[in-house]
Amino acid sequence: MADNSAPFTRMADRIAHNPDATFGGAVVIIPPGTVGEPIELLMLDAAGDEAQFWSTILTRIQMVIQKIGERERVASGFGRR
Repeated sequence: MADNSAPFTRMADRIAHNPDATFGGAVVIIPPGTVGEPIELLMLDAAGDEAQFWSTILTRIQMVIQKIGERERVASGFGRR
C-alpha cells in the first residue's frame, strides 16, 4: 500500500525550507488507485499572481486528463477486430 501522506510531507518540507521566498501557492493532488501520478506544485513567486497559480494547476490537470484519454484509446484499440 502506498504512503499517500508522503507527497504532503514533502510539500510541507519544501515550504518550510523556503522561509525567505514569497509564497506563491502550493498544491498536492493524489489521484485514487495506483496508476496516476500525484501533482505537486510549489510556486515561489514575488508577484503572488493568483490567476497564474490557478491557470498553472488547470494546465497540469488538463495534461493528466489528456494522458488518461490517450491511454484509454490505446487500450480500447487492442480489443477491436
